[in-house]
Amino acid sequence: MKKNVILIDYENVQNVDLKPLLDHDVLIKVFHNESQKFSSTFTRTAMEFGRERMELIQISGSGKNAADFHIAYVLGRLAREIDAPFFHIISKDNGFKPLVNYMKNHEKIECRQEADITHVMLPKNIAGGSGKDYYKEVIDYLSSRKSPKPKKMKTLRNQIVSICHKKISGEQADEIIQRLIDEKVIVRKNDSISYPA
Repeated sequence: MKKNVILIDYENVQNVDLKPLLDHDVLIKVFHNESQKFSSTFTRTAMEFGRERMELIQISGSGKNAADFHIAYVLGRLAREIDAPFFHIISKDNGFKPLVNYMKNHEKIECRQEADITHVMLPKNIAGGSGKDYYKEVIDYLSSRKSPKPKKMKTLRNQIVSICHKKISGEQADEIIQRLIDEKVIVRKNDSISYPA
């Protein structure tokens, strides 16, 4: 089971709602500068996560790329400390693309960047979950489909639930989608889906 690690560039992406992540096995690092303030809602959610699951990291110094260097350092350290990590960088900064590509292509470690934390798919850990039972059925359907395949995340999710005769939840459909992405059956960019030739 991969360990999901979420690295948030709070200088770049604010008003982050972490509550949906409470039910997931995640490790969260929030990078912020000294002058930034957190909302009362954010602070209460951070307390619910506890220190073992969430850490606020104050950036030393200032500058355009200060947060980027801190995030890159922590990511590299955690890549050595955690078995099978899956990194999610939450930032709108395009400067992370080389780091993401390096981790995936050279270190063979899953790493993605999302501009919005709501784009991160974190299916609940369901042992022997029914979502996995329907994976082959979804693959067969997509392989044999002659008409245009779903191009949007929401459309694909609804299609998978329909393929599985509405016997799975949206979260279990997300689990199937994540596996499709991991096995490079589909390529996701924000809310859009493409299919490698």
